[in-house]
Amino acid sequence: MLDVADRRRVAILTGCSSGFGLLSAVELAGVGFRVYATMRNPSKRDGPDRAASEAGVSVEVLPLDVTRDESVASAFDRIQAEAGRVDVRAVTPTRVKEAAVRRILRG
Repeated sequence: MLDVADRRRVAILTGCSSGFGLLSAVELAGVGFRVYATMRNPSKRDGPDRAASEAGVSVEVLPLDVTRDESVASAFDRIQAEAGRVDVRAVTPTRVKEAAVRRILRG
């Protein structure tokens, strides 16, 4: 359900189970973004949950496999329904095909 009272900027980041994606998600949440931290396998969400808790922020973890169009569409549909928009899209470096990156950036 769309939360119209939440005026924070909205960010979606890929590859947030570890590394640069995880760090970026926590940092953006720390400066006031509503962060959707995505990863192929959300069972690996312990890292983002722990890092966010330690930083005193929250991130919303979503499954997203950038190589699957239906996964990208599902994640963006959920964010659109909950937040109404995406202000920042960040694809963190992984073994991602160029076409998959374009799908994410296009939204």
